[in-house]
Amino acid sequence: MIASNAQKTRVPAARWQRGVIEDLAGTRTPDEIFEVMLSEAGDLGFEYCAYGLQSRLPMSNPKVFTVNNYPSSWQRRYVEQSYIRVDPTVSRAIRSLQPILWSDELFVESPQFWEDAQAHGLRHGWAQSSCDASGQVGLLSLARGHKALTEREIDAVSVRAAWLANVVHERISEAIALPARDGPKVHLTEREAEVLRWCADGKTSADISEILNITERTVTFHISNSLLKLGALNKTAGVIKALVLRLL
Repeated sequence: MIASNAQKTRVPAARWQRGVIEDLAGTRTPDEIFEVMLSEAGDLGFEYCAYGLQSRLPMSNPKVFTVNNYPSSWQRRYVEQSYIRVDPTVSRAIRSLQPILWSDELFVESPQFWEDAQAHGLRHGWAQSSCDASGQVGLLSLARGHKALTEREIDAVSVRAAWLANVVHERISEAIALPARDGPKVHLTEREAEVLRWCADGKTSADISEILNITERTVTFHISNSLLKLGALNKTAGVIKALVLRLL
């Protein structure tokens, strides 16, 4: 595995990227895409690979898609114990696009989860999140049971793993079409977005009228149009949905 990793990271990045894109171009189903991911994970020195994609809407019950080659016993354990609620890689992925290196410090608040994972052969890993314009969050996880990652290996893998996470995110999104991506596209005008940004800052219609030097009636008009486009019943829901969809 390590030798293969060294060989892979010596291939020029542009050539490697072209190879991955060509491999993904021939895929149609999530399983076919995952086979490409699994091959790349192996070449980067990891025996396990996982990918999860979560829509941001509806916020009360977001849709989740996952695929992995973790031991079946660990997959069952993860579901039975509802470990997704305490998995720090998942919570961090939602908040940040920074790479996540598995460590005792990372799992300090979920010791049982970490102990269980290691008992199932998941001892060393790397995770990289991604996000698209519709607000969907993806998480690529690479793991193995042998030998901790060295600093040199981390440097070599980090750039490629980040790029792979983004390419796979787009390809998986197209293949499974979660509701957030399947739904109608929302386009706010520049003024509508500007008004909602001030709403997000807690400004009233009267405040916004004064700030933008427009009538309060015009402010209300823009807010109403925005809520109609967003399918929101009130201003608070509209602002939240616009933020989730990265329209502000």
